[in-house]
Amino acid sequence: MTNIRRVGIQTGLIGGLLFLVHALVPYSGSYPYLWPVVTGAVAAWRATADVRTHRGRQGLLAVLIAGAVVGLVAAIGLSVALVGLQRTIADLAGPARAAGAVAAAELSFLVLSLIAAVATWLGGALVIPFRLRGSSTAP
Repeated sequence: MTNIRRVGIQTGLIGGLLFLVHALVPYSGSYPYLWPVVTGAVAAWRATADVRTHRGRQGLLAVLIAGAVVGLVAAIGLSVALVGLQRTIADLAGPARAAGAVAAAELSFLVLSLIAAVATWLGGALVIPFRLRGSSTAP
């Protein structure tokens, strides 16, 4: 029997770290959002592997956990990266606007983390109907 929390946390950590590393690559565009969608799909697939009565609900629970972990890892990781970039931001924005620029960057990183969590949930929710199609729990 699959432990749903373990599946959600493991896939969320891996997906969050992949998103974080890819998001820190300069000029990567929107390609880092591939990882949260794949994370949600993998969490749903792994959680619905066993044939049982409520496996669709358990798949959604695993995707919800994975999405929360992806968002949390992204928020913490991007905030830590922002600490390292504060001097560069201050040099680019000037001393008078440095605090506002850092606050704006932090807010945008939090929005990016929220988008990553939602992308994880959407990726998992799109996979579950395909996983459950054609299966039955009847003997």
